[in-house]
Amino acid sequence: MPLNEQKINANKLFAVIFSCFLFFLNTSFAQENKIKIALTKLSKSTTVDTNRVQIYADLAFFYHTVNADSTLFYARKAKNDALRLKYKKGLADAYKLMAIAHYVKSEGDTAIKLNNLALKMYSQLGDLKGQGAVLNNIAIIYHNTGRYDEAILTHKKGL
Repeated sequence: MPLNEQKINANKLFAVIFSCFLFFLNTSFAQENKIKIALTKLSKSTTVDTNRVQIYADLAFFYHTVNADSTLFYARKAKNDALRLKYKKGLADAYKLMAIAHYVKSEGDTAIKLNNLALKMYSQLGDLKGQGAVLNNIAIIYHNTGRYDEAILTHKKGL
């Protein structure tokens, strides 16, 4: 390969790598900004209401790829407030987020139990999107633990 072609390929490779770096850097800052906004909203929230449950759920979701313990912390707060308010959608979301955190912590059995609690609540609410998400989460756990037949059946239920 001529020297000029090698330089062009090296420049293209550098451009691709640099673009990926900027993308991930931007994504990281966007996530931090979402967390700051949610924490600011939370600091202004003085009453236990469905908005506060949603803020806790948002924080739990924002942390789920970064820190499972933080996800659990905020999901439990969402659960406790949702229970006080008898807010089934918030409770289902909290159970689903707690299940995700337990899955990340390699606690698959606990994650399945929590997902089943969320599934029951989403079913009572007639929330098909919630049911599908939870069934998909359960199927992923089954797949990753070698329970392939159960994974296939659970994925089919979620369709």
